[in-house]
Amino acid sequence: MSEYLELLQWLLYNSLIPLMPIPLVWFGAWLIGVDRDLLSILSNGQICFYCTAISATAIRDIVTKAPESSQFMGVFVGGIIFCMILSTFAYGVAATVNHIDDNDSDKGHSLAWTSIFAAISTTILVASSRKILGLL
Repeated sequence: MSEYLELLQWLLYNSLIPLMPIPLVWFGAWLIGVDRDLLSILSNGQICFYCTAISATAIRDIVTKAPESSQFMGVFVGGIIFCMILSTFAYGVAATVNHIDDNDSDKGHSLAWTSIFAAISTTILVASSRKILGLL
C-alpha cells in the first residue's frame, strides 16, 4: 500500500470519523430550525478532547513502537506534548467562561478559532511524526 494511501487511511479513521459529530450537530440544528453557525458549535472547546486523544495515542505509539535509533523522537514527543498542553488550556478557558450570549459572540468565535487551530496543528504534527517514524 502506498504511504500516501496509508496516511489518508489514518486521517479517515483518526480525524474525519472522530470529528463527524461537528457537521452532524450543525445539520441537526438546521433541520429543526435552530440558526447556529459552525463557530458557535465549536466555541465550547470539546474539540480539544480530540486533540488530547490523538496526542496521547501518538505519544504511546512513538515511545513503544518507534525505532529507538530515531533522532527526531524527542522533538516529536515534545511538540505533541506542547499541542496537548495548548488544547488543554483552550478547553479550560472554554469551560470556565460563563455562558456566552449572542451579544458577545466575538469571545465564542475566538475560542472556536483557538480550538480549530489546536485541532489542525495537532493533526498535522501527529500525522507527520507517524509518517516519518513509520507508524502509520
